[in-house]
Order: sequence, then structure tokens, then C-alpha cells
Amino acid sequence: MVLHHVAYGYDFAHAGICEAAALSLIFPEPGYDTAAFAHDQARSRILAVLGIPGQPEVHAVVEYRNGSRQLERISRDAEWADEPGAADFARHTPALIKELAA
Repeated sequence: MVLHHVAYGYDFAHAGICEAAALSLIFPEPGYDTAAFAHDQARSRILAVLGIPGQPEVHAVVEYRNGSRQLERISRDAEWADEPGAADFARHTPALIKELAA
């Protein structure tokens, strides 16, 4: 499941118990004091990932809530890599998608 952090970026959880645990986390910062995560409004889940272990970014096939799919880059800034909600998405251009498929 793709989850959106209330103040930062995105993170991911397996459906079921892991998803419930992530959705129950509280973000105890002044001005927030609310749930840390909610379901992303556009993205539903990650279907496949292509990357190199230890690298800060991967290419992923993302399924959207409307059923469509798109290749996106998911990255984590090294400084925030271990923090919840530190992932960020970037859609690929059609030219790069064609190159990756070759």
C-alpha cells in the first residue's frame, strides 16, 4: 500500500496488519498531533520494482486508484533514508520509459 505522510513524503506497507500499524502511528509535532500516515489519494500500490540494492532510488510500476499503471522513480534522500515518510515519487518521461523497456 502507498501511504502519504502528513508532513513529508510517502512510505509503503503491506496490506493488512502492517498497513493498520502504519495508519495508527501518530505524528507528535506542534501543529500536527494527528495520524502520521493516510492512504495516498492517487496511488494504490507498487506492483514491481527494479533497482540496485543500496541505491537511493528505484524504478517502480505503480498502480493508481483508477486502475491505471505508470512507471515512476521512487527515491529517498540519504539524509532521511531511515525516517518514516522519506520516499518521493517522480514520473518518467515517455522517452525514458521506452529506454528502460529496451
